[in-house]
Amino acid sequence: MKSKYTFEKMELDGQIVGVPVGENAGELHAVLNLNEEAASILECLKEDTTEEGIINKLLSEYDSTEAELKPLVHTFIERLRQEDLIEE
Repeated sequence: MKSKYTFEKMELDGQIVGVPVGENAGELHAVLNLNEEAASILECLKEDTTEEGIINKLLSEYDSTEAELKPLVHTFIERLRQEDLIEE
């Protein structure tokens, strides 16, 4: 799976947001409110990956356990699926 859009992480009024950029950015009229972990997940989704691959990447970046990250990654991925932002 990977993101259908390329998002650039930006800070806007103290909030982290994902802004669509690139050739198909005009198709998406939204900005994603993110936390650091969600921004890292979006970064992973720039290339084809799996939930397990994302979790392994986050384990190397954050002081968290797999048990803590797994539900966070799954929930965010499901949200992206519901919004049709991921291609399988």
